[in-house]
Amino acid sequence: MDYLASETPMSLVCSTLRSRQPWSSVPTLLLQSDSRTWHESSLLSHDISLTIEQEHAGTFDIHKFVLLSKTDLETEEPTVPTRITQLCQDLGDARAGVIFLLDQDNEQEHGDAMKAFMELQIKLMDYTPNIPILLLTSLDALPATLKTFQDNFAESVDDGIQQQVKIDIPEDLLGCCSTGENMLSTQAINTLVRKQVIFGFRDLLDGDKLENHEGHRMVKETLGPEDAKRFLRFWTR
Repeated sequence: MDYLASETPMSLVCSTLRSRQPWSSVPTLLLQSDSRTWHESSLLSHDISLTIEQEHAGTFDIHKFVLLSKTDLETEEPTVPTRITQLCQDLGDARAGVIFLLDQDNEQEHGDAMKAFMELQIKLMDYTPNIPILLLTSLDALPATLKTFQDNFAESVDDGIQQQVKIDIPEDLLGCCSTGENMLSTQAINTLVRKQVIFGFRDLLDGDKLENHEGHRMVKETLGPEDAKRFLRFWTR
């Protein structure tokens, strides 16, 4: 739904995040990033309400996001799909979204978070397969991530194209699924998918593709010894 720009509200961040790990610093982080556009408030169904102005049309949109991390999925797992589904029903998939924290600064946490994220994606396929999902590499990256989303959405509206920001294909994420600092190359990931060494995240999470000698051999032949070692360590540790 579009609103008149003369009534443009501030973007909102939920105050309860201050008592919720690992998001406790988010309200302060957003308020300090731009106090003219952010306001702290009590929000019931979501954690962030993001206002996106359409300057040329003289209107604005409101997008509402649920913030999730591995910790949230562990402590609130039964209610997460319901919460997201209800938000999508209220707003439509194009105006609801999920922001998921990967925490790339911590290798162990990053690996566990990536697996938790992919498990969440599989569950959401049954409920809200089209919901936009933003991946957050660190909490400090949140203001820039939201700003990029605002700019991209505003640009797509100006062009007459309503685009969704989401990640829904294996190639986008498999590069992150390795131990160590370096991501797998695009060529290596495309080869993995094209040769059907893996068929999707469900196969990887189940472990059947990698926990046998043939699976190990195919990955090593495809990626080479070093990339294969980091890839297999990520999925089988």
